[in-house]
Amino acid sequence: MLLRILSSMGLCLVWQLCCFAEQSQVDFNRDIRPILSNHCFSCHGPDAEHRQAGLRLDEADPALAELDSGDRAIVPGDVEASTLVARIASDDEGELMPPADFHKPLSAKQKQLLTDWIAQGAPFSAHWSLLPPQKVDPPAISDPAIPVDGPIDQFIANKALEAGLSINPPADRRSLIRRATFDLTGLPPTLQEVRDFVDDQSPNAYEKLIDRLLESKRFGEHQARYWLDLVRYGDTHGLHLDNYREMWPYRDWVIAAINDNKPLDEFITEQLAGDLIPNATLQQQIASGFNRLNVTTSEGGSIYDEVYVRNCVDRVSAFGTVFLGMTTGCAVCHDHKFDPISARDFYSLFAYFNSLDGRALDGNKKDHPPTVQVPTAEHESQLKQLREELQMLDVEMEGDLTGVDESQQRWEQRLSGGQAINWVPLIPDKVTTESELKLEQLEDGSVKATGTPAATDTLVIEAPVPAGDNWQLLQLEVLAEENKPGGISSNGNAVLTEMEVEIASPMSGNRWLPVKLIYGEADYEQPDGKFAIGYAFDGKQDKDAGWAIGGHLNPGTRSAWFVASSFLSDGADSRLRIKLHFKSQWAGHQFGQVRLSVSDAVPQPAADQQLVLGDWDQTGPFPVEYAAAGYYRTFASEGREFKADEKFSNRELPWTKQPAYANAAAHDLPTVGDEPSVVVLHRTIEAKTPQKVTLLLGTQDGYVLYVNKKKQGEVKQQRDFASLRDEYEVDLKKGVNHIDLKVVSHGGRPSRFAFAVRSPSAPVPASIVEIAKLDAAARTGDQADAIRAYYRRVASIDPDWLVLRAQKDGILNQIDAVEKSFPTTLVWKELKEPRPAHILLRGEYDQKGEEVPRAVPAALPPLPEGVPNDRMGLAKWLTDPSHPLTARVAVNRYWQQLFGTGIVKTSEDFGAQGEPPSHPQLLDWLAIDFRDSGWDVKRMIKQIMMSQTYRRDQHVSPKQREIDPSNRLLARGARFRLDAEMLRDQALMASGLLVEKQGGPSVKPPQPEGLWEAVGYSGSDTVNFKPDSGEKIYRRSLYTFWKRTSAPPTMTMLDAPSRESCTARRERTNTPLQALMMLNELQFVECSRNLGQRVIAEGGSDDAQKIAWAFETLTSRVPSETETAELIGLLNDARAAFGKDPENANRLIKLGQSPTPDSIDPIELAAWTAVASTLINLDEVVTK
Repeated sequence: MLLRILSSMGLCLVWQLCCFAEQSQVDFNRDIRPILSNHCFSCHGPDAEHRQAGLRLDEADPALAELDSGDRAIVPGDVEASTLVARIASDDEGELMPPADFHKPLSAKQKQLLTDWIAQGAPFSAHWSLLPPQKVDPPAISDPAIPVDGPIDQFIANKALEAGLSINPPADRRSLIRRATFDLTGLPPTLQEVRDFVDDQSPNAYEKLIDRLLESKRFGEHQARYWLDLVRYGDTHGLHLDNYREMWPYRDWVIAAINDNKPLDEFITEQLAGDLIPNATLQQQIASGFNRLNVTTSEGGSIYDEVYVRNCVDRVSAFGTVFLGMTTGCAVCHDHKFDPISARDFYSLFAYFNSLDGRALDGNKKDHPPTVQVPTAEHESQLKQLREELQMLDVEMEGDLTGVDESQQRWEQRLSGGQAINWVPLIPDKVTTESELKLEQLEDGSVKATGTPAATDTLVIEAPVPAGDNWQLLQLEVLAEENKPGGISSNGNAVLTEMEVEIASPMSGNRWLPVKLIYGEADYEQPDGKFAIGYAFDGKQDKDAGWAIGGHLNPGTRSAWFVASSFLSDGADSRLRIKLHFKSQWAGHQFGQVRLSVSDAVPQPAADQQLVLGDWDQTGPFPVEYAAAGYYRTFASEGREFKADEKFSNRELPWTKQPAYANAAAHDLPTVGDEPSVVVLHRTIEAKTPQKVTLLLGTQDGYVLYVNKKKQGEVKQQRDFASLRDEYEVDLKKGVNHIDLKVVSHGGRPSRFAFAVRSPSAPVPASIVEIAKLDAAARTGDQADAIRAYYRRVASIDPDWLVLRAQKDGILNQIDAVEKSFPTTLVWKELKEPRPAHILLRGEYDQKGEEVPRAVPAALPPLPEGVPNDRMGLAKWLTDPSHPLTARVAVNRYWQQLFGTGIVKTSEDFGAQGEPPSHPQLLDWLAIDFRDSGWDVKRMIKQIMMSQTYRRDQHVSPKQREIDPSNRLLARGARFRLDAEMLRDQALMASGLLVEKQGGPSVKPPQPEGLWEAVGYSGSDTVNFKPDSGEKIYRRSLYTFWKRTSAPPTMTMLDAPSRESCTARRERTNTPLQALMMLNELQFVECSRNLGQRVIAEGGSDDAQKIAWAFETLTSRVPSETETAELIGLLNDARAAFGKDPENANRLIKLGQSPTPDSIDPIELAAWTAVASTLINLDEVVTK
């Protein structure tokens, strides 16, 4: 009778189950709080701002207090004096509570419960979930016919018997292995596994099964899926462009942690505060990415502070859902209307999550800082090998190198003025031209051209290389009689568009190989255009550029010399070929007489051709709240016009000259204590001609380098100092060039830098020149090391050294390429000084109220003594024995995974609006047992699965359906539809297509076209969906790419969430659309076809055997004769239909990327595909 009354009242089913027996004593948490929460708390609950009439009903003292009218709503033991009773029973709509326009009237039974409660003294109690769990002895079960294997069975059986239910016997072994295998791995058992278990007669066969499944790597993959729903894991940012976010290492960490059976307290701590663990490992840092899983944006119109607040609010709400099972997000704008969570509580939690050392806007980047690199084992192996090679090469480069040391001696002699350049003419033995010019070879080695020049031409000169091995300089002379121009054009001018140098020798098979020219100087360059010598070896043949000798302006001989990147000799019988291209837009501008010479001298530019390096200017240091800000903010004139008198920041920091910052030497830069800071440096480099130079840079910190306002490079990390490790080849224009260097100190140690320029035109530091003047024997060890280091790192163009340097560059480039290919993942990094937190009025980002400190909600126990008041302390608080929620929430979710519904059905809400537990004493017993076991997850799951409750047969009797239609009392085995991932993975496994590769980047199985485009924006890197191919599309659904604004359609069709917010429990629907999808979706059809192939190949010799094999593969049981007959009938019908339409059969079996064997008759395969599809869609197959 009572059950029918409660049902008519519309109370939640869970509450019915707590009240199956007649209750003479009213219980506040069980009977009264749900009524007050649903009907009264909205106006008379915890939210002070919206509370009506000053009446608060969720706590005893205010509920029993005298009202402004002098009345009392509740007078314990005195129904007549309690105005609450009068108001709920009133016939006057103006007096009736709840008001009629609230549309939540009380039933007669609810009114009677409230009246009885007041008559019994109106005892109040804190909400059940906020009270410490109590471990009570389980009730005894006296009926020996009911199997009981521990406290779980005792609590469950007792409640079921009280409700008048009969309890089902254990399920058969075939059903049991299928149920357990799905629950622990998300995949079905194989035929062999089923048969082995059925045949295993040992008394502990079932326990062995559970142990084997718990140790499977599949266990972590399956269990991780529930956690990823809960923490809203996704592969994209989630808003606006919804670009790719590289986060999968966090997913892999979750899988590994579950498989390793990481205790839940550690699992929680590493995710909440992995970055705060002393000497945190890479894996612990990855775990801290839990705090970065919120949706983010970088939409152009976003208000930064609004996004910052939204991100923090999301984190606090997630914290409440994930760990507390509470709807903390309801206290953003005001005190929670139903639970004792105030706005102060919310923003005190906010203070734990508002100090990320990174930007709120994500920049639409996959690696929005802070991040860490996550090298794979393959990466580590590659780096180990490369670093060993680099170490060996460094040893060689630091040692004696005969040829290089001889080149250094010649260079030193030139520095000290002790060696003149000796030019040796090349004597041509072959000269050609494209035109009709007459060419004459003269005794001095020169070549003279006479006649009328063509508009354009190319002069080719070949000559044997003179004896010697160290030729590296090439001289080009344009000879002219006194006061005569060197060109043969009408005005006497000439323009060399490009000069090419090639070398051939028997060692190269007499093949002509190019020789790169790396520097050049000319004694004269026409001043009124792009006529500098550099244009003659820039690799281009631009008609408006080249070396113009200006013969019409200043008659006479011209000369230019060039430095080759390698020796101009390659052993005996070497030959040189020089091509002089005259392709200018000015017709006939060619040389009249030229001579080529070589030299083995080390080049030293003329004083008037040297680069002029100005002193460094410096400003700063500028403090920043976090290092990442130093890279994207502008602090001085970096990247824009330099003004020597400009001042910066509110401290009016000026530029200061730093003449002590010598080239190639290491210098300390100022910092702001141990805090992150920025120093900006500026210098000029004056070039006499346009040219390429190499800037050498070494820092201990990150930096951004600009040349002439253009960013040339950056490094965004701290590292060990290595002088001049980074090289940038840049173009200098003629005249003054501006170098800006922004150095970003990450704090905690000194900041150093060194800078030099590698170019034959670069001046040598005076200190090096002075050492060069000393005899080698008179130098100190430091002096000898200094001049060798400078020569090798900066000045040397010796080919042997260049080869070694090229080898080193190659290895460094390989290392850089490997490191750049490292996956990254978002992590948390805390600011050194936490940001303040304020109560935000009405939740508005720009309406700051009172500042609040970090604190836990007042209704819950305080932080344990001795723990830090940060996220680490918060984690310790969650896992402290005094905490009433953490263990309850966790074990309830494990129960939910196995039985479909938690002991508390609303697993996301343990508050007043959530449903109370169906078995509160069992929930507490499990919570305490779990905590006392050391938070051992696998032990807890095994304990539940070993119970008779879990193992029960699923058959439902009419009486069971009538009394307990939703199976909350578990007198029978749980039965519900498999989740989306399990359905797809089951089809893949049965078909033989499943690829069980673990971990790594997410994959993109096929999906209908246009889904991403429909929600995408131009500019998004996820606007167009491109499916993967090969084994990637057959991997477990756990690894499917999750775009939050358009989650995988086969998943969402089957109730998977978008993961834009935390999902503690999925909805479970059954719709025709789902059936249509599973019958027609490409991969399900492909799985059906491959299962058909397996049936034909493995199923047996006749149709009946094949049907039995397929049926058992999918259901784990043998079909009945009737079922077999029905399926054979379907098979024959399909054969007939496809026999009439073979083209349709061929189309069907060609769907998907997996190959179709030619050896199988298409009609037969199509028919078995239809049968397989039917089996995959059986209710028994899609249901656990």
